[in-house]
Amino acid sequence: MKKNKDILARNFSQALFAQEKACDKRNMYVHELEGIKATLTDSRDFRQFLLCPSTSTAEKQKVLKSAGISSVIIHFFGLIIDCHALDLLPQITRDYTQRVRKESNSVEGVVYLARKKICRKHY
Repeated sequence: MKKNKDILARNFSQALFAQEKACDKRNMYVHELEGIKATLTDSRDFRQFLLCPSTSTAEKQKVLKSAGISSVIIHFFGLIIDCHALDLLPQITRDYTQRVRKESNSVEGVVYLARKKICRKHY
């Protein structure tokens, strides 16, 4: 079952990636996906709002648009919700981010700085 979810997440990611060729737009989508993912993690109410079948698609789109989300991502979220795949958002976001980074020949990393520890003895 996990393998099927991974494949579905990759398919969603690939579909979004194919929507836009411009690097700056793709980077903007990465930030929007990360922001929505964080909001869904932090706000149970927002998650329930998006998943509520009695809330119209237009209302959901209006809320996302008022948050400054692009029309491409708003439409993309409509597809994810309609396919009952909102739980795949972390994998979709991760895969999409990797695609964007690979296409722009960039990598994400953490830099650690080593510092020499100075011991002082008091006599």
